[in-house]
Amino acid sequence: MQRIIVALFFFPLLSIAQSGGSTAYSFMEMPVQARVASLGGNLISVKDDDATLGIDNPSLLNANMHNALSLTYVNYISDINYGMFSYVRDYSKWGTFSSGIRCINLVMERMVAERVEELNKAYQKLEKHDKNKS
Repeated sequence: MQRIIVALFFFPLLSIAQSGGSTAYSFMEMPVQARVASLGGNLISVKDDDATLGIDNPSLLNANMHNALSLTYVNYISDINYGMFSYVRDYSKWGTFSSGIRCINLVMERMVAERVEELNKAYQKLEKHDKNKS
């Protein structure tokens, strides 16, 4: 019985749920802050009043950031646009809190249309191949 319990405990460690990458939403790892992007995606700990850094490292939040608002927009390659909104609020009794939203526009309509066109061409080739066989 003890072996079964140990085997059930270690079984999830042996299974692989996703072979394509380490996360499902890897686009969320793209740096939005200008300082982080200029350093190749590596965040440095600088204690200043930059509200965007508090999203990636909450230890950088401080009372001087009270009511700080940050809007960031990046015009990325191939019609990809992404940005972030963040707001910092200091509560004297509880501490400093930050909230934010990241968004991305991958121009999905164009990507889907290209894939549908590719599938259409492949289907037409298969139809011609089937007609030639018979």
